[in-house]
Amino acid sequence: MVERETSKTKYRRRKVTPMPAQVQSPADRGQAFQHWLDSNDYFLTDFARDSAIARSTLSAYISGELDLAAMRQNTAQRLLSTMGLSDTEAWEYFNIPEEHRSTFRTFRADLGHGTELKNVLEWELKVPLQGATTAGTGHSIRVNPNKKLSGLVVMETEDGELFALPADLAKGRGRILGQLMATLYKQPD
Repeated sequence: MVERETSKTKYRRRKVTPMPAQVQSPADRGQAFQHWLDSNDYFLTDFARDSAIARSTLSAYISGELDLAAMRQNTAQRLLSTMGLSDTEAWEYFNIPEEHRSTFRTFRADLGHGTELKNVLEWELKVPLQGATTAGTGHSIRVNPNKKLSGLVVMETEDGELFALPADLAKGRGRILGQLMATLYKQPD
């Protein structure tokens, strides 16, 4: 029997676009968005698919041709939901001017505009999260323990495994920790 020689080529991380020193212009916001994509190993095509925002539109935001701060509210909601950022975090990250904050926001419960995050817990994963969304150990998740009956919930089995499942599928399979609000991926050192 002949053994196959395995490839010695390792995956190389792509270059991360630097974060601008100050985010003030549409081009700076675009560079900050590209930095977020690179830092999270998120390809533009995948982000376009996950957010339902056209790739050409995202490219225009990245180049500064369009200003992220001036995007429509429903587009901002899809962008922020895919990024897993609260409104306040996004306003700070992209330095959204006050006059644009009325439209650059979401209406997501617990992460949207005007909602307190006091009920949302952030946990670093000690075991991998499996199921509808996945994350390895060391990454973090945000969970609302007061909401367990709808949306995507985090369930813990008797063996200590964590699963992200639709609430109706999680019932009776283990202890439901709460509704999954966001998955935060940590950059490797």
